[in-house]
Amino acid sequence: MSKKLTVFVSHSFDMTKPPDGSLTDVEVAEWFIRLMRHNPLNFNTVTGAKPEPGPIPAKILQQIRDSDCLIGIFTKKYYDSGHSKWFPSQFVVCECGCAIGFFHDTSRLIAGFCEKGVDPKDLALVTMGGLQVIPFDRADLDGDKSRFLAYLKEIPARIQYGTGKGGELPLFKVAYTQERLHKIYTIYGDGRITVQNINRMVIRDAERFNKEYKGMIPHEIWHEGVELPPLDSMTATSVEERRVKPFLQGIFRLFHNRKLKVPLEFMLKSQTGGRLGILVRFLDEAGQPVAKFKNNDILEYQYAWGIPRACKTKAELADPGPGSEVREESYNRVGVVEAHGKIHEMVLELRFERGRGARFSKSPFAQHAVSARTSPAWSSPEELEPVEEEDHAMWFETYIIEKRDFTGQLRVLWRPQE
Repeated sequence: MSKKLTVFVSHSFDMTKPPDGSLTDVEVAEWFIRLMRHNPLNFNTVTGAKPEPGPIPAKILQQIRDSDCLIGIFTKKYYDSGHSKWFPSQFVVCECGCAIGFFHDTSRLIAGFCEKGVDPKDLALVTMGGLQVIPFDRADLDGDKSRFLAYLKEIPARIQYGTGKGGELPLFKVAYTQERLHKIYTIYGDGRITVQNINRMVIRDAERFNKEYKGMIPHEIWHEGVELPPLDSMTATSVEERRVKPFLQGIFRLFHNRKLKVPLEFMLKSQTGGRLGILVRFLDEAGQPVAKFKNNDILEYQYAWGIPRACKTKAELADPGPGSEVREESYNRVGVVEAHGKIHEMVLELRFERGRGARFSKSPFAQHAVSARTSPAWSSPEELEPVEEEDHAMWFETYIIEKRDFTGQLRVLWRPQE
């Protein structure tokens, strides 16, 4: 992977010495953390804090959400004399359960090490999906060091490619991954917006994609404060009418490494106000749905949609007020939301049509949120600088944001001069 792997290590913070005088739970965790931090792994490791009664703190939830992988250290914590068995710390199990929710349908994974005496079948949610963990003996960690390293070395590639050998590692295998998204917003002086989404997807689990997804990929088109018309109405709008009516058009460009020029088919999934959920169906050159996809198939396709009067004038927006607080009702907003798991390469491009005078009373600025959900906690505003694009610099002022391994969501806000 191009950057250090960020691993959340979930473990017990108990510092009580076992009767045999071997390592404490904390010392076991520290041994594994040193292994991960140093050569040849060099993982960026983060851990939570000593647990307290009550829900998992928001800071720890965010650390889990931001990690590429969670590794649980399941030490013997509680002995059940009735069943004659050991159980691990329930806080570790709970943190792993949170990771399942965050990592679902992504290529991120949960791995782990389980002390001999703890039955992996008793790890509750963590064992769902065939999770396998590596057993260890706290009295002889060094003796198994090479086996632990071999296990850990495979994690980066499995996260990057969503696949692996023999199912040795726990993997919530995804049906597909989004390798690239280039999203282009064109904002015209009359308030009209067109949005072009250029996608590159790779099929990782063809059986799941063919059966569960029926060979289709879900997408959502949305714009704040605008109610979109029915899907049939948007797809019926011709390209010639796109300047005055909402439209949606798409094209399938690459399959089996062959260049195509086949229209996409759109099916309605859901519609609520300014959000329209669609299913993208891929057709072959005969105009029939592709019958079957295979592992590692690459799908390149793009779709564009647009709506008139999407952006508000200065008079239609609320006053931003004093101070640095961002009042959403005071700005026009566009953005990107991670909807298919981590986007390995994300490009957000905004093209503002040039006018005779200054376009902005408040220059465009960006904010990022680690959550893809609605109403997230946004980062501090970051003012954007325009870039010169030779092919359309005469007509548009352009801003470009590029991110690797993008998660969460990103938005750009601005206020017009008039």
